[in-house]
Amino acid sequence: MQRRRVRRRSHRKWLIPVLVLLFLVGLFFASYQYVQYINKDERVKETEIIKRANEAVKLVNVTEVEKGVWDQVVYMVRGTDEHGQEQTVWVLPDKVTPMAESTSKETIQAQIEAQYPDADVIRITPAYKDDQYVWQALVKRKDEQGVVHYFYHFYSFANGSSIGDVYTLPNK
Repeated sequence: MQRRRVRRRSHRKWLIPVLVLLFLVGLFFASYQYVQYINKDERVKETEIIKRANEAVKLVNVTEVEKGVWDQVVYMVRGTDEHGQEQTVWVLPDKVTPMAESTSKETIQAQIEAQYPDADVIRITPAYKDDQYVWQALVKRKDEQGVVHYFYHFYSFANGSSIGDVYTLPNK
């Protein structure tokens, strides 16, 4: 009789870690499925955007799809064409525009950091502002009075020049 009790106890000490492990695996799987469900509509929309971009320029390989929102929603699709050349296609709700020349995000970031050494570039996204394709940069930096604010800066997508007004976001 004592042996049976010992065996049951040895099984019991494995039961809790196994149940915890199964719970964690189930939690991970449920979280993954939830994220997939949430992003489903955006993936369908991106597939449609890529199809529209391919009508303008036949892309063999799509490397990047970025969404931007300012005056209206715009998607920037980057990839390589049949000749191995890097292509950028802007997709708006009513038009598709391929662009040959562009300025990179890295160039815009370097430009901001050179102009504002204390700046922290939060993100740089494509946008469509005042009938132009632009880079929209969200920057955290000090204003003229030395108070830290968030600012929106805009730069031409074609040549990287600063365009339009700089918008200051209020602190409170």
